[in-house]
Amino acid sequence: MRDQIEARRFDLKAVNPNAESTEDTRTPEELLDIIAAKGREIDAAIAELRQSLAAWNARDDLPT
Repeated sequence: MRDQIEARRFDLKAVNPNAESTEDTRTPEELLDIIAAKGREIDAAIAELRQSLAAWNARDDLPT
C-alpha cells in the first residue's frame, strides 16, 4: 500500500488547502506608519492623564 501511495505521489501533508492565509502582507513602511500613529494616540492619552492629575492635585479639599 505504501508503495502505491508513493508511486502516485499523494500529498499527505497535514495542511488545509482551503484555509485562509494569515500571512502579514503589510510593508515595513506601513508598519512604521501604524507604530507612529499608535505613538501619537499614546501621547494624547498621557497628556490627558497629566491634565487630570494636575486638576486633581489643584483641588482645595485634599488633606494637607
